[in-house]
Amino acid sequence: MPTISSQVKDNPLKPNTTSDLVKQVQLALAARHYPLLGTGYFGPATSDAVKAFQTSQGLPVTGVVGIDTAQALDKPVTVVAMEKSTIDITTPPWLKTAIESIGIAEVPGKGDNPVILAMAKACGGNIAKTYHHDEIAWCKMFTEYCLVKNGLKGVDSLWALDNAKLGTKLKGPALGAIACKKRTGGGHTFIIAGRDKNGRIVGVGGNQGDRVSRATFTPSEIVSSNWPDGYTLPAKVGFSSLPIVDSAPLSKREV
Repeated sequence: MPTISSQVKDNPLKPNTTSDLVKQVQLALAARHYPLLGTGYFGPATSDAVKAFQTSQGLPVTGVVGIDTAQALDKPVTVVAMEKSTIDITTPPWLKTAIESIGIAEVPGKGDNPVILAMAKACGGNIAKTYHHDEIAWCKMFTEYCLVKNGLKGVDSLWALDNAKLGTKLKGPALGAIACKKRTGGGHTFIIAGRDKNGRIVGVGGNQGDRVSRATFTPSEIVSSNWPDGYTLPAKVGFSSLPIVDSAPLSKREV
């Protein structure tokens, strides 16, 4: 397949067009975890993703795929990983989606990160209708997005503790389980990614420090661990079944 840059060299790709090249751009962005489906139509969601990608690359934010943006999209995708023992073929796909999203953050001030808004839109239902600004608590929206992106059904709500109603309630933590914890004024929800050497659960979640990041929790904080319908139940459940992972920040983007 020709590179994107070879196809836009003399003809930048602009919004409101439909082509196989648009689909190629969308899939390149989707590989970098921008929530696009590869429809071939350069609509508002694609434009927002292009602008967000340009911002992340330090390029002029035009929404148009010119040669510089195309060359950046042609580069191999670098996936953020935790540890080989955690991310492998057996890792639940929604956890992989969460890990690949690490570093996506709110825009300071009055602005909104279009990627976070696009995640909410991709959730559909009430979440898509009610989530319009990234300062709205989005830990629940993020877990919903990770499930929906992988063809699984979540709980159509922005209330973190509603994840306790998700699928099957497990008897303990498991790799990939959707966990809930209570805190003053409400709750928090995240995806279990392992345990650290100090006896804490490591979770990847949205709105952790205003971004997708990993954080640690004491096992006693967890009030529920649930598993989505439509995916085989975990063979092992319990704190000791979790792989040991590093709980330090993955990269400067996560700090």
